[in-house]
Amino acid sequence: MIYGLKIINPHDETSFIFNANTAPASLIWVDKVNFRTPGAQLDRFGNGTWTCPVKIPVGYKSMVACGSMTELDFYYDDDNSWGSSMRLNGGMESCNYIQSGDVVSISNMSLADWERKPINNTVKVIAYPQYNQTGTVGLNIEGNSNFNVDIPPSGFSYVSHKAVLRVDGEVDFSKISPQLNVHNCLAFFHTDNPYAMIVPWEDRYICKDRRNGRQMSAVFRIVIFSDVDSSMRFANDHYGLQLRNSRGNITFSSGVGVLTRPKEVYLNSYKQNDRISIPDITYPMYIPSSVGDHFWVDVRLGKTEYIYLSNYDAKSIGFGVSSTYSRYGHLGSRAYGWDYTYITKKPVLIIDASDYFNF
Repeated sequence: MIYGLKIINPHDETSFIFNANTAPASLIWVDKVNFRTPGAQLDRFGNGTWTCPVKIPVGYKSMVACGSMTELDFYYDDDNSWGSSMRLNGGMESCNYIQSGDVVSISNMSLADWERKPINNTVKVIAYPQYNQTGTVGLNIEGNSNFNVDIPPSGFSYVSHKAVLRVDGEVDFSKISPQLNVHNCLAFFHTDNPYAMIVPWEDRYICKDRRNGRQMSAVFRIVIFSDVDSSMRFANDHYGLQLRNSRGNITFSSGVGVLTRPKEVYLNSYKQNDRISIPDITYPMYIPSSVGDHFWVDVRLGKTEYIYLSNYDAKSIGFGVSSTYSRYGHLGSRAYGWDYTYITKKPVLIIDASDYFNF
């Protein structure tokens, strides 16, 4: 059971528990990243490091979500009885991020293809303040003066849109707002359908069957955090709970949903068919992401599945797989075997759909 103050949205009667762990998050970066993006450094192989040009506010901790979190590594081997081949050299983080002071950098990113054309990476960087134990203004719960913080230059992350939408193949953001797209917002998804998942694909989100990677149709709850349609965000909130910081700025309003601290969940201890329940999360919502790779060998044919984050059922998360891709001459190795799975060691970000929707 979660203890705290139950906050009810006066517009749609959704509610969430406001407690000492509740802190407002800020959208630092929600855009594509390639070698032309400010802060990108490209190496001769098309990979590189990207340093976010937007600084993390003082006293804030960052969280990062990428459309692709991992990739497999191979090395060339021309000295074996099979002839020349590419040998498995394990998995690696393709969204290997680190925060140093007010700077977030991501290494091992694929920024360009072999023709030096840009590869677009879906990147979301958010940040939230560490516990404010000294504040005297605002709502104080267990010594934490929630929301009594200066609003960062990038602003706080408020809900711009909520939708219950049937997705048939590609997610059509124009059905929610013509101004929205994959790269200008942070979108979380939840479904009751035990087989459906949303996966990133180039500059789109696609609904697929998590058992085999085939395109399908399903109903999803979608909550979107963005600056779209935000100019009059608090204009109609004349009742309910509002919090202001010591400067008098509104930092919370019960009539406007806010992205509070997401739960960081590590997946690398789980197997592909595991059901993953998350403490204090009833209906988990996720950001579409490829979180791992499965590789195996069929004679001289290397086969790969991308592993995606998905709902396992309405109250848990799990893994889904893509269609199978075959690559001739890609083999296993003595170190990693001939059937190998790699799951990201970085956490994924989960929020509770029951904070934003009525069930």
